[in-house]
Amino acid sequence: MKPRVLSLAIALWLGSAAHASSQNLEPAVDRIVQDALKIWGVPGAAVVIVQQNKVRLVKGYGKREIGRPESVTAETIFPIGSCSKAFTTVVLAMLADEGKLSWDDPVSKHLPGFHLYDRRADALVTIRDLVSHRTGVGSHDLLWYRASWSQEETVHRLAFVPPSGEFRSSYYYSTPQFMAAGQAAAKYCPQGWDGFVRDRILNPLQMTHTYLNSDAALRDPNHASPHRVNREGMLQKIDWFPFPLPNPAGSVYSSANDMGKWLRFQLGDGTWNGRRLVSATNLDETHKPNIIIPMIEAAVATYPYTVQLTYAMGWVVQDYRGVKLISHGGIVEGFKVNLALVPAEQIGIGVLVNEHATLMSMATINSILDLMLGAPAKDWNAHFGQLMQAQDKSIKEANARREHDRDLNDKPSLSFADYAGIYEHPAYGECRVDCRDGRLHWHWSSFNHVLEPYRHDTFEIKDINLNDPLVEFLLEAKQVRSMRFRDIMFLKKK
Repeated sequence: MKPRVLSLAIALWLGSAAHASSQNLEPAVDRIVQDALKIWGVPGAAVVIVQQNKVRLVKGYGKREIGRPESVTAETIFPIGSCSKAFTTVVLAMLADEGKLSWDDPVSKHLPGFHLYDRRADALVTIRDLVSHRTGVGSHDLLWYRASWSQEETVHRLAFVPPSGEFRSSYYYSTPQFMAAGQAAAKYCPQGWDGFVRDRILNPLQMTHTYLNSDAALRDPNHASPHRVNREGMLQKIDWFPFPLPNPAGSVYSSANDMGKWLRFQLGDGTWNGRRLVSATNLDETHKPNIIIPMIEAAVATYPYTVQLTYAMGWVVQDYRGVKLISHGGIVEGFKVNLALVPAEQIGIGVLVNEHATLMSMATINSILDLMLGAPAKDWNAHFGQLMQAQDKSIKEANARREHDRDLNDKPSLSFADYAGIYEHPAYGECRVDCRDGRLHWHWSSFNHVLEPYRHDTFEIKDINLNDPLVEFLLEAKQVRSMRFRDIMFLKKK
């Protein structure tokens, strides 16, 4: 491109961006959100947009629950899931300001009982490592998801899971390690992690409709209901996921209005209404990349205008159409939330929706970003819709292969009673298999299911939350020695 043409292009882009920032956003955003709700079939959404420390728009769309008349408002409560992690890194930033800890302190200095399986990683692991997902330990979500044990026990069990990758050179998103960071911080919070968040963040920001456990959130009458597409392809209301105790990795519940305050704070210098809450240095530290997230095929498809994807501390940091974008998503059963910050333009956007894991929230965020940045329009609903179609096709193909491999004529090697017993894993604990009423019953953590025959010594569990796993019993010398469930090997107790 010639210099004069380039200058003209820049001038046109700047003019477009200036126009987008000065116009009344509401009609354009209304069209974006209403179209997205219709295309995706999502019951409701709440949207907040801030810019230059002002709320440009905060509004609810659609319904709080299918089949009911109550509308989503700016004060409707949604769980924000993993977007809660940034609250914990702000807590750590505040404690760093006070000299009570440092980002690069060994975890053991503040949480003596914490250990990792790999001795080298265990000796070197820091607070920064935990909150940037770079310890090499895999996700291990079943150590916390609907666990029948305490959060402290979840963290303790990390010592018994081998690493999935190299320490500090591989990215594995891990909620249990964020829980460990929260527990380390709580050592310096006499009122607990939740009390600290309430006293030092929520109260100063006047986030009066933000809660730190599911019981408190449900007591607010203006809360959204969770929805999920069932096996028959129909959208239905489901039960709220229980977070009865505050969890530093994911138990924040909030409204679009309160999220606007949170986004403004994140875009600022650590002060609020003239009062310093955290130093600009340590708040900024939470936004600095610590590890690269590989741009594998799925990431390239999801982020077509990104060259480099990284994780900071409670935030994903990337380039988007040539600007720095700081963002995070959150999923709690029946809900999806996405938050985005563009520091250079002082823009913050939050989209909260009441359908499980939908990509509508990302499509809406990107559409609003493009509008405000004056970028060329792109049909993000179509883009993410194609990704969902590809994902659905892959799932259907996997299900077809699964059905093809089912063979009820290939009977189990032994009588059902021979499969009964206690099975153990050093991290995942005990799993009990009972034989009664002519059937096998499987009990692990908070899950209790009948094992349905599938083929030979493999059985099936019908639980959409566990992705309908297969349970395989492994035999030696006509005796059951172990049981495999989602690649977790449990040994039979003698």
